[in-house]
Amino acid sequence: MFNINSLMTDPVFYGEMAHALGGYAILLTIAFFSRSWKDMTIGWFILLLLTAVKEFYYDTHFEIPVQDLKGGLRDFLSYQAGAALAMFLGHLKLYFKNK
Repeated sequence: MFNINSLMTDPVFYGEMAHALGGYAILLTIAFFSRSWKDMTIGWFILLLLTAVKEFYYDTHFEIPVQDLKGGLRDFLSYQAGAALAMFLGHLKLYFKNK
């Protein structure tokens, strides 16, 4: 059964939200200065590569305590969830700007 009180006291939940907010902030900043969907897509691809290297290489080798692959995947997907929301909003901005 889903319990909101246990979710709000779970540090993993706050970590996931922080990663999602980071991906959102980075890509929304890129989207704000983008003039086309290609610029946003390039920014997203660079973010995708950087977060993959950070989560699957750096964190599994150098983070203290060392993170396992499951935690890295969870963090990576959180980054991408925030980035997906920013991409959606960035495309809406371009759509209404060019309409």
